[in-house]
Amino acid sequence: MKVKAYVRDDGTVGVRNHILILPSVVCANQVAREVAEAVPGAVYVEHQHGCAQIGADFDQTKRVFVNMALHPNVFGVVVIGLGCEAVAAQLVAAEISAHSKKPVVPLIIQESGGTLGAKERGIEAAQKIAAAAIGLISTEVDVDRIAVSLQIAGSQPPTAVTETVYQSLVQQVSRYGFGTVVARDDGAATAHIGYAERVSGAAGIAVMQAPHHEAEQLTGLVASGAQLAIVITDDLTLIGSPIAPVWTLCTDEGLWNDLSQEFDAGCTDGNAANFTKAWVSIIEGERSNAERQGLVDFAIHRVGPTI
Repeated sequence: MKVKAYVRDDGTVGVRNHILILPSVVCANQVAREVAEAVPGAVYVEHQHGCAQIGADFDQTKRVFVNMALHPNVFGVVVIGLGCEAVAAQLVAAEISAHSKKPVVPLIIQESGGTLGAKERGIEAAQKIAAAAIGLISTEVDVDRIAVSLQIAGSQPPTAVTETVYQSLVQQVSRYGFGTVVARDDGAATAHIGYAERVSGAAGIAVMQAPHHEAEQLTGLVASGAQLAIVITDDLTLIGSPIAPVWTLCTDEGLWNDLSQEFDAGCTDGNAANFTKAWVSIIEGERSNAERQGLVDFAIHRVGPTI
């Protein structure tokens, strides 16, 4: 099966063509947000990380930043730092450039005339990247170059219906040839990865070491390279991603009857329909409910103290 996607210079394929405005530290959130809001096609992440982090915690935060920027759904990146943080913008930008040919611009607020000067330079840099991104046209690719993540949100442990639907969707995704990234090992894994470590788009099931927190789990799965995320839930757990479409399936009958507009689809009896056509539509540009609602959750699992 083939789908239309954006082919990158390194051979990976994206299902979106975002310009990512990435603050390397919490202090740069405002500038990143204002730059993204001024440039069509730009997205940003907002977080509380980057300052006074050490050891494994520093490494994990940097890995998430870099792998979000390297994500196939991202055309180019502006990395914005304050200038005194642990996870420095120059460091993040250099690692992105070491693994990719995509446009990457580091920007330091303290070296750019402060907030207003950094905002002006950030907008200029993002506009140049956006102008180049417009020229990229989606082309047909095999689905084994697309990775799809699946996770369960809501009740823990999952209800019987949710569990049945989850297992069915994992089988659907694998059967149609998509690469698969999940957050738990049910015995069918072909690879195991750490939190937010990158996977290839090749068909198979990769299991990511993941926390239970839903937004932290989603962030890690997307940073691993999943171009489309599927969330199965039995409550009003609505989460999205700044760079990947999130397709949400409701498994609770009462919730689906009352608030079906909050979800992309429902399956309340455990007999999951074939949703492949819906996923392909999202992959080829139709916006998911999370995208329409502007849900852009971003949360990194912490593994150490802030000093």
